[in-house]
Amino acid sequence: MKTDYIFQLNQEYGIPGHIGFSRGMNGMPRVWLRHAYSGMGIELYLHGATITAWTRPDASPSLSSHPVRLELSAQQQQGALEGAALSVAFPRFRENAAMAETNGFAARLPWEVVAA
Repeated sequence: MKTDYIFQLNQEYGIPGHIGFSRGMNGMPRVWLRHAYSGMGIELYLHGATITAWTRPDASPSLSSHPVRLELSAQQQQGALEGAALSVAFPRFRENAAMAETNGFAARLPWEVVAA
């Protein structure tokens, strides 16, 4: 992705003080969202729709502050954020079902912004 991708996201979907895009680990696009009424905020990576930070209105962390790391798959060169993060687990797990991906495939796919 080119540097202008973040600029384009901010131009099209950014709302000062509420929605802002930047580059995170390894240049991966991320978004910072702040709720207009509660003041709660989250940092979310577009890859896997993974929440890596969740803050209270006073900016203190609400999500564990353990470091998050980027794990790259040697086979597909696709990454997954792991550590103190909340990610999408899809498809839903079934009892006694074996899955190749422990969190399903949705946590390893890039997501895109379509509206704000």
